[in-house]
Amino acid sequence: MNTYWKIEQLTRRASDGGVTAVHWRLFGEEGEFRASLYGEFRTNPDPSSPDFIPFDNLSEAEVINWITSTLREGRMNDFIADLTVQIEQQKKSGDLRQAPLGVSHEHTRQTFGVGDAHCYGYVVHDFNVDGGRHDSWIV
Repeated sequence: MNTYWKIEQLTRRASDGGVTAVHWRLFGEEGEFRASLYGEFRTNPDPSSPDFIPFDNLSEAEVINWITSTLREGRMNDFIADLTVQIEQQKKSGDLRQAPLGVSHEHTRQTFGVGDAHCYGYVVHDFNVDGGRHDSWIV
């Protein structure tokens, strides 16, 4: 099974850019079958710490590292087991998770503002057979 992480939303303090919450999703794919897990990782950033990274300087890889480096031993194996169960259930039922006929999805990470805070998420660009496009936020 191939797995990959996506950061769906960050919450930050307006005063110093410290990220206080990370909303993440872990995806598993096996052939045509896909599964996902969703979680929230809370932080209490200290701007005086030499390890402090303000929101504007963060990369997605650094945020994913926060999550993976704090997982208790064996937790990633638990995640893989949960994804495997979901995929096996899909295989038994024959149901595939995919876009409606004639629609493909492209994900683009974008930054957007929410009040005094800035978050980032993914925009799903749905391209229809007739060439039309509809954008939806995944946050």
